[in-house]
Amino acid sequence: MSGYEAPCPACGAPIVFSLGASLLKVCEHCGVAAARKGASIANYGKVAELLPTPSVLALGLEGQYAGAPAFRLVGRVQLDHGAGTWKSG
Repeated sequence: MSGYEAPCPACGAPIVFSLGASLLKVCEHCGVAAARKGASIANYGKVAELLPTPSVLALGLEGQYAGAPAFRLVGRVQLDHGAGTWKSG
């Protein structure tokens, strides 16, 4: 999997987009959501910390399923819809 690295638009720390197609990454240093479009990086502001939730899926997990191409989990999403959280990954 090829990636892309750029400086955080807020603090300058390196941000690594694990997949070349990744468009958003939260800076591990300052917590700013950085979005990329080509070589441009935009600051979307700070995001809240993810709530701890139990899952058998962990970042970096690699595997295969039913003949599909191999995979590696590189991110997760957690949404709050007012009645609790929903997460993916």
